[in-house]
Amino acid sequence: DLFRVFQEIITNLLKHNKASEIRIYMRSSTLYTTLIIQDNGFYFSTTDIKNGTGLRNIELRANRLDAIYKYKSTPKGTRFIIGLNTSNL
Repeated sequence: DLFRVFQEIITNLLKHNKASEIRIYMRSSTLYTTLIIQDNGFYFSTTDIKNGTGLRNIELRANRLDAIYKYKSTPKGTRFIIGLNTSNL
């Protein structure tokens, strides 16, 4: 469920990104719910974490919710976006 996706992202950010700040935004309407989590931690590339299970777990859980899942990591931090149909909550 959405809480498990949220929990996995926060755990990974705290464990690997060494962020001093994490911002969480959630917007919900009758049609869609969007969760955005961003930090100011270390940059990572997908080749750095190719064998990691954290992102795979997040992606699998998001897929079970039929959610859209994206992330982007830059030298200024990482941002995760999860969007789903509110009826799937």
